[in-house]
Amino acid sequence: MRALLSLTLLLGLAVNANVSAQTQNPTKKQAKKQTSKETPKAKEKEEKKEDIPATQSASTTAPVEVKKDVPAAPASPHKFTANVYAEYYAEPRAEDPNATVQSNYYGKQRGLFIPTAAYTYNKEWALSLAPEFRYNNGHQNGNYPTSPGRVEYARALIALMRKGILNEKDHGVGFEAGVVRRIFNKSVVYNYGNYRLRTIFTKTFNDKFNAKLFNEVLYTAKPKNKRTSADWLIIDNIRPTVNWQITEKLSFMAEYDINVTKQEKAHVANQRHINWTSENYNVLTYQINDAYSVGTTFKYNYNVLKDGNAINQNLEISPNVAYTWSPGNMVQFELAFDYNEAHDNKSGLAPRRNFHQYPNFVLYFMQTLF
Repeated sequence: MRALLSLTLLLGLAVNANVSAQTQNPTKKQAKKQTSKETPKAKEKEEKKEDIPATQSASTTAPVEVKKDVPAAPASPHKFTANVYAEYYAEPRAEDPNATVQSNYYGKQRGLFIPTAAYTYNKEWALSLAPEFRYNNGHQNGNYPTSPGRVEYARALIALMRKGILNEKDHGVGFEAGVVRRIFNKSVVYNYGNYRLRTIFTKTFNDKFNAKLFNEVLYTAKPKNKRTSADWLIIDNIRPTVNWQITEKLSFMAEYDINVTKQEKAHVANQRHINWTSENYNVLTYQINDAYSVGTTFKYNYNVLKDGNAINQNLEISPNVAYTWSPGNMVQFELAFDYNEAHDNKSGLAPRRNFHQYPNFVLYFMQTLF
């Protein structure tokens, strides 16, 4: 805008300079003619014309208003987000774990639906609520029973986190911490829920490799006089995770999910037992394009059960294909093969009879609402 105004002024000055030159240097013929015929009125008119500033000449346009930059409004410290997550399983497993022949293939179906709402203040404090709803078609689902054919509330998780306590730029590592409360449905065994202290460390080594350490200490909220030997007192959930971008399209993720449990009462007199379980996830993913990817998950469970004299091992191999239509929005289809399983005191894996021939069908869905 300023350049346009300057150009206009220059054009006005050039035109007036040309007119002035012609007025001040007439030819002899013109000078003689003007001397003989010029009247006082004409002279007065000419003098008035010369008094007009160059910037107000006929060729000059109207003044152009130059708009000043308006400062942007400060960003709001309040932020609300919401998303939904769902899982659906069709399982061929018989109710009897010792059965060698299965009837009613894929007759066991169950689902999981978790909507999550979160509020963040000033990018530091985050409060989230995640209720969990479950469905089954008539089969019990662990500690979360639901009425056949109905979707029912099972439990909820409320978390208050302080983010950015440490950051990688200034401290070399990211750190956040908070408190969590688990609330269960009244029909669930642990209907009193539990309290949790959560910490998360993150570290980015380069543009291809990063790591995270998630740790959560759980303490039962069940009153002491209500606890039995089957109840746990404290659980320490430790989850180290690494991500490696092998090539532009190929990536690898490994996560160890370890639970160390301290029982409320010992199964042997005057002893408190510590049991532990671990799940190892290894996910190899190939990104075909921006929308489609394929991968395989190798999941290995190793559970040391009560008193340390029973071991439960399981190996699961799950090829999958996923479709992502925008960041945070995806659907994934998976075949989960329980290839091997052992339910004995041996440390080695044993064949899981014919169960590995019939995989579980699993569907995952995630949608960001806002």
